Amino acid sequence: MKNPWLEIPVTEYEKHMDSVGQSKMISEILVNAVSKFQPQSIVILGASSGNGLEEMQENLNILAIDINQDYLFKLEKNYSEKFDNLKTLTFDLNNNLYLEMKYDLFFAALIFEYVEPLVSKIIHFSKFSSLIIDKTLTFSK
Repeated sequence: MKNPWLEIPVTEYEKHMDSVGQSKMISEILVNAVSKFQPQSIVILGASSGNGLEEMQENLNILAIDINQDYLFKLEKNYSEKFDNLKTLTFDLNNNLYLEMKYDLFFAALIFEYVEPLVSKIIHFSKFSSLIIDKTLTFSK
């Protein structure tokens, strides 16, 4: 069965996210997380077209992962000039994830209901020994 996220055009997705206020919410949460934790490197899981990147500092090392390549094309178009260290990866997070380096911060918004054992996959690539999700759940290595 084909993943339904591959069928939703980026313009339709962005319009929906704006109409329900989720674009603004995700952007604010990402800005707050970066402000609080001051990461040098960040992975954005389910990055879509880059919601929140407009507010990020230019010296961040960013890896944006999404299943929909069209979303990442738009992200690259909008942000590749702003960030020297921006990489994108088209990837289905239901598959085994391997990253070549460890990252300071993982940010994931609105994807845990779509990806099975995501927490166990990403904590392996975290530089730190714990992971905070939605301010209420904490996982440790």
